[in-house]
Amino acid sequence: MWSEGPPQHWAWLYILRVITLHEFRARYRAQALGMVWSLLNPIVMMGILSLVFTRVFRSSTPNFPIFMLIGLILWNFVSTSCNSATGVFVSYAEMVKRTVFPRQILPLAIMLSYAINFMIEASVLFLFIPIFPDAFRLSPALLLIPIVLAFLVLLLAGAALIVSVLNVVYRDVAYLVNTGLLILYWLTPVIYPVDVVPEPYRAVLKCNPLAGIFNALRGIIMRGTAPSLLMWASIVIPTLVLFGISWLIFRHYERMVLDYV
Repeated sequence: MWSEGPPQHWAWLYILRVITLHEFRARYRAQALGMVWSLLNPIVMMGILSLVFTRVFRSSTPNFPIFMLIGLILWNFVSTSCNSATGVFVSYAEMVKRTVFPRQILPLAIMLSYAINFMIEASVLFLFIPIFPDAFRLSPALLLIPIVLAFLVLLLAGAALIVSVLNVVYRDVAYLVNTGLLILYWLTPVIYPVDVVPEPYRAVLKCNPLAGIFNALRGIIMRGTAPSLLMWASIVIPTLVLFGISWLIFRHYERMVLDYV
């Protein structure tokens, strides 16, 4: 579908952009506060969990509120994009039936619409620089943030492709995604540092590419340290493998979408 020449490619990119912006705008339609909710949600969660872990459980992690805020913002991007992409073909059933376009555009557009949300939520970090000045480091390592985020987007693109197409054929996938995200939440260092996990569980945890991405971004932002080669390997290799598998599964089931929507 993508081999019909450059003009066709630009048409598909235009459709991707239109659907992405439509999904993003529709999310806040008829809401009085609009995008403010995207900013309030991680801040409220950070406040509650920081109170629990600093006053009740006495976490020794330096600048724990910022540590947690970074994790919550990243996780919100992961969970919302995966959950929403799961039912995208059912939501856009009429469009799928009546028009011809690369089916992968729909789950990718949903994921990218939440990437816009993510960027808005991530801007909250700037508000906390004067409050927690020791939690941030200005260093050349900050230039690596777009690269790490690109692998996060690629990882979520693969997840969006596979859950969206499988949910069309097997409607139980939506429930499996919810359960899987709950398990993945605790297997990813969202609210706890990897260092508190004992071996050999810590080694297993590091095989999770999300763990590598979360740790890399926290290291860059909070300590000004670039990811090690081992950390890069834990991010790049699983992400590329998972995306490749997701792409193959999507292409296998893509032809069945019209029969099941």
